[in-house]
Amino acid sequence: MPDRLKSILEGSNSENGSSQLIMNAEDYAQRVLLQGKAIPWHDATAYANHLGQTAALLKPQVSVISIDKMIEQELADNSKLTAAMGEKKRAGYALRTFMGNEDFKAAAGSLVTSTVKTQRVPVLVQMPSPLQLLYLTAQAAQPDAEHEFDNDAAENAAIYCADWLRAFKDAGIAGLIFDERAGEVAKEAYQPINNMAEHYLWPVGVRRDNEVIFTNPDVTIPVLDTEYWTTGDNSSEVSGVAFTEIARDAVPEQVLEFREKLS
Repeated sequence: MPDRLKSILEGSNSENGSSQLIMNAEDYAQRVLLQGKAIPWHDATAYANHLGQTAALLKPQVSVISIDKMIEQELADNSKLTAAMGEKKRAGYALRTFMGNEDFKAAAGSLVTSTVKTQRVPVLVQMPSPLQLLYLTAQAAQPDAEHEFDNDAAENAAIYCADWLRAFKDAGIAGLIFDERAGEVAKEAYQPINNMAEHYLWPVGVRRDNEVIFTNPDVTIPVLDTEYWTTGDNSSEVSGVAFTEIARDAVPEQVLEFREKLS
């Protein structure tokens, strides 16, 4: 799967100038396909079927599993775990406790492995950035405290994140993508993750507002804004490969129409 993603990123899979979409449709699919019901994060078979239905409907060249959303849901629902995360106040303790929880790690590994093996297209795993992971876990553990982390702390967080991501080593994922829209992280902070990913031949992408920057291969691709899926505008700005996230409130008939424009 990493080879297929590399081919897409480098443009060798493009046909007749059509767009190659790396697509995150999690919010949209929850509303349309699940009718607003909770995403089955702890039922690997159900989630695999859900992502497969999403891909069959929207026809991305690469699908995305939003493990960042699974993490946020776990932090919201698992009060026993968040209580353990708050037992010590020192910086980074909440993250280390969360990423050291074997039950959640196993659940995430099972979900990704079961899902990827049933998909017809490559699958990327989307994560919060190491810096965002620090803030998410600290806020869940100590919601009334103020938290401040720098890039040195993010690099330390990346060590735990890299170890945690080894749960996907046999899943056949195409690569990783880290969402930096809440705050950019120094490139050096990703070194522990890049070292791990290089071992598994996983490309690593960093998502910004208007672009996704990949390493191995070193490719930067544009983001097709979520508004495209509600207005149909700006499709002319996309040629070749692009990352896109479908707006939760997009109209299904329009989504299919606008998807056809990019074929």
